[in-house]
Amino acid sequence: GISGQRLQVWSVEMDGSDLQQLTDYPWGAEDPAWSPDGSTIAFTVDFGKGQTQGLYVMKADGTDQRMLWAGQALGPSWTPDGTGITFGGQAGNTDLLETVDVATSAVTRIPVPGGSSAVWSADGSRIAFWWSTVAGSGLYVANADGSNLSRVPGAAMGGDGRIAWSPDGQWLAFNGVASASGEQIYTVHPDGTDLRRVTDMGAFHPSPGVSGPNGTPGRTDDPSWGPTTG
Repeated sequence: GISGQRLQVWSVEMDGSDLQQLTDYPWGAEDPAWSPDGSTIAFTVDFGKGQTQGLYVMKADGTDQRMLWAGQALGPSWTPDGTGITFGGQAGNTDLLETVDVATSAVTRIPVPGGSSAVWSADGSRIAFWWSTVAGSGLYVANADGSNLSRVPGAAMGGDGRIAWSPDGQWLAFNGVASASGEQIYTVHPDGTDLRRVTDMGAFHPSPGVSGPNGTPGRTDDPSWGPTTG
């Protein structure tokens, strides 16, 4: 959410009550991600006067904020066991996927050739991420050890936001761009079958450079699966 002229991290109950601003950085904070047990939130801070770019964590109520990793950290997401946070970084002009241990701050590179906005399947066996490459840009899936790297057919739609696995690992949700409908949420099996558009949010979010009430295509992104019930 926006406080003043800067993005900050907020929390709110599902019914819209108890809205709370959790961060107050001079140049903003963004990309919040809940830990699997709901106790901790990871977020990113960019360069700016009075703050250091990096990956940060805090308790769910906004207390105990600390920097975990200094440097570029894009699209943080937690490992399923809650011990690490995977994020996109860079070494020179090369995109990297790395995981930082929350307890020790030790960093491990994910053995894939590049990527961003990575997210783990619930069982930790696979990772999905965006990758821009001359071999074919789009949504990719690989095993945790980097093997069986493959592009998800039909999902090369210019998306760049968060990806979400369904709890059973059978589906991926992502934002994609179709010229007639703007940026919308889609679901697809990891093998590329049964691609579906699940939102139709034209002129959804009026803000500079996104869309407005004049009917221009909207921007809809950052899907998240709810837990299974029953």
